[in-house]
Amino acid sequence: MPKKQRILRGKSKSANSASNSKLKRKSGASCKCKNSPAKKPSQKKSETKPNLPKNQHPAKKIPANYKKDSRKAIIITGVPATGKTTIAKKWCTKYGWDYISLNNLVADNKLYTKIDKKDGAKIADLQALQKLANEKIKKSAHSIIIDGHLACEIKLGVQKIIILRLNPTELTKRLNARKYSKYKTEQNVKAEILDYCTIVSEHNYPKEMVYEIDTTDKTQIKIMRELKDIIYPKKTKRIVPKIDWTNFLLK
Repeated sequence: MPKKQRILRGKSKSANSASNSKLKRKSGASCKCKNSPAKKPSQKKSETKPNLPKNQHPAKKIPANYKKDSRKAIIITGVPATGKTTIAKKWCTKYGWDYISLNNLVADNKLYTKIDKKDGAKIADLQALQKLANEKIKKSAHSIIIDGHLACEIKLGVQKIIILRLNPTELTKRLNARKYSKYKTEQNVKAEILDYCTIVSEHNYPKEMVYEIDTTDKTQIKIMRELKDIIYPKKTKRIVPKIDWTNFLLK
C-alpha cells in the first residue's frame, strides 16, 4: 500500500505538471502580451487641451477678456468734475488699454470754430472731432477708452457708453474748487440735474449701450469695480439707468 500511494503521488505530480504545461500553451496569447512592447498612450487628450491662462482650472471656461479678438472701445463721459479722466486713466494703466482724450484732440488739432466769450470755452467742431476720433479708434491695436464730456455729442465706433454721475451739491463744490465761473458752474450743474449726457447718449446710440455710474461718496476702487462689471458683465441683463437728481430743481 505505501508503494501504491507513492506511485499515485508520482502520477498526480506528473499530471499536475502536464496540466500546467497545457495551460501555459493555451495561455500563449497572454505570454505574448507580456513580451510585446507597451502600447503608446493616446495623445488626443494633450492635443485637444485648451491653452489656459495661468492659475486657470481646466474645468472652467476661459473668460471673454482673455480672448485675443475681444478688443473693445468704451466711452466714459459725463459733465466736468465727475471723475472721468481720473477713472479712465486708472483703468488704462491697470489693464494696458489705450487712452484718448477728446479735449486734447480738440486743443492739439484746433478742432474748434470759436471761443465762448462768457466762459472762455472752445466751441468744438463736432463733425471734425468725430472723424478724427473714429480714425484713432480704428488704428488702435488695443482696447481703448475715449474720455470726454463731448463723447455723448458725437457718434463713435464703440460698444458701450458709460456716464459718470455726481450729486449736484458735490458737483458744485468740485467746480468751485476748479475756479469755474458762476455761469459755467450753473450750466454744468443744470446739465447734471437734467440728465443731459444720458439723454443725448441715448439719442446718438442704442439705449442698450448706455450705462450710468453714480460716483457720489465712492472710492476709486469701488468705481473701478462697477466699471468692470459693465465692461465685462457676468449677467447679460442690461443695467437700466436709475439716477435721478430732479429733486434738486425744487431747491
